[in-house]
Amino acid sequence: MYEWFNAAALDRQLDVVEERWNLCTQNQMSVAQVLYNGLEDLKPTIDFIDYVKQVTVKGRDDSFEFRLRFNEEDYLDIDWVKVDPNNAPYGVGRTVIRNAVDLASRLGFQTAYIDAQDFNGGYAWAKCGFKLKANAEGHDKKVNDRFIEALSIKAEAMRDYLDRQECKVLEDLYPASRLYEVANMDRDIMSNLQEIWQEYHSLDDRYAYISEFINNTQRKSRTRVISEFEGENFFDQMRRENREIKLGQFLLLGMSWIGEIDLSDEEQLKRLDNYVDQVKNVPAGATPRTRALTAC
Repeated sequence: MYEWFNAAALDRQLDVVEERWNLCTQNQMSVAQVLYNGLEDLKPTIDFIDYVKQVTVKGRDDSFEFRLRFNEEDYLDIDWVKVDPNNAPYGVGRTVIRNAVDLASRLGFQTAYIDAQDFNGGYAWAKCGFKLKANAEGHDKKVNDRFIEALSIKAEAMRDYLDRQECKVLEDLYPASRLYEVANMDRDIMSNLQEIWQEYHSLDDRYAYISEFINNTQRKSRTRVISEFEGENFFDQMRRENREIKLGQFLLLGMSWIGEIDLSDEEQLKRLDNYVDQVKNVPAGATPRTRALTAC
């Protein structure tokens, strides 16, 4: 029997999103308190854009900016995160993500999504505990499938430098914990970097595929286009400064994927809090996470 489109269910869903948005706009000072947490020294400002249900927060002197969208499918979309490179070492990006997730939880969302872009995003948000979006469709599925294929090519270039456990993790990235495990591969590969780059470039057409993937999956209107050349410059600088280059960094920096965090998953939330608290100048005693916005 033909099933009619369930317009009533959709209306209820839209009503819930509308209620969350109204709760947000009616408590603007409380929302600002949550989103400014740990960022007060950067003198942030906040803007509520009603017609698209979007909250935009900007730091002074373009120190950072991020946008949160209330999606009609009833999830919070961490739509864009931009951090001045001078502030990146101080944990501004990870604090922004922690605050966005905190607000999503207070408003009653079950899920928050993020588009891991920019040069650092593919690595940083995996360290935060985001996993690949489950049941992704359309554009999101295409991005994640191409990400996994591109990552497998990087792993192939490193086949002589990976141990058995590292190979096992990279074989299947869809289990929830896999991306987090890749990001936390902290073995220093500095001594092998030159050989790895040479092997990487020797893959020819597959190396070109990664470059095309990285450039094509960036939305130019939202983030700067990332090139492999930029990635090489970064690693060359790390080498000149005799800094560690971690395996997880090499694999994920410059890569794009669509991720999610389940706000009922305590393990994911703990990973995020732990990553934020690794930065000394970010207060460890952040505002407690609750389900109620009135607790702000």
